[in-house]
Amino acid sequence: MKHGLQWGGLKKENQEKVPLPISDYRDLFPKYPWAVITDLNKQNQIKRVSQAMTHPITETFVKYVLDSHIPSPKKRFLLILCCSYKKPYSLSPSHLSLYRPLTYLFVGRDIKDKKCPIDVLAVSGMIGPVPLELEEYSPAPNYDFSLNAISNVAGATDLFHLLAQRISTYLNRVLGFYEKAYSIVSNTYKTVLELALKQMHMQNRKTLKKIQIFPISSLDLPALVEVMIHLRNELHPNYKLPQETKNRHYFESLKKRLKTASKIICESDSRIFC
Repeated sequence: MKHGLQWGGLKKENQEKVPLPISDYRDLFPKYPWAVITDLNKQNQIKRVSQAMTHPITETFVKYVLDSHIPSPKKRFLLILCCSYKKPYSLSPSHLSLYRPLTYLFVGRDIKDKKCPIDVLAVSGMIGPVPLELEEYSPAPNYDFSLNAISNVAGATDLFHLLAQRISTYLNRVLGFYEKAYSIVSNTYKTVLELALKQMHMQNRKTLKKIQIFPISSLDLPALVEVMIHLRNELHPNYKLPQETKNRHYFESLKKRLKTASKIICESDSRIFC
């Protein structure tokens, strides 16, 4: 589906109209002054964040996501992750630490590949739900602040409820496209997601059963491995019984790939998703 969202970078193509390599994207996304919240005064932060969340550019993005965005029919599973300091999210260390083993597990298929059965939804502290395929569109890569900075400030609760409302509205509409959803979020973003799930519980209990939450802290990286195992079991239901399959070599190979993927996760920076 076509949309009217503006690409969030300076230039997406060089003079030969060839897409730039992903490694160059980091320098292409300027931050909007109204979306950079660095004020040390907490009450001023609340005011600035509220203005950024309801800015016309933000509202345009939110309206499209909530009303019109449709996931690819090839996507069977949804991963719900925190947003990240580096933009776009898929280039951040926290997201890459999960994407790399997923890519390895699925035989080199990139997470953005249309044939990859896994979709990703980021929980943005300014926007709310940001689907992976829209993470490069304004203002998703053009802001700089974290909800964790205002988690204990008076007035933040109203902002959390606004984000939760956006997330619950989106998930209620799109969860039917997926077989299951897995959530890995922490700190304040976990609070926002829990608020969204409570709203969903009141609206659609049947849909809510599709979501499985994996709480994670800086020392709980095994949760990432657990998600990998769940996805493996869903995508390869005969994995546990390779001796009963005709293609035993395939499943033994898959077992080795999962072991390597788990090792990659556990060797990642222990501060991810914080």
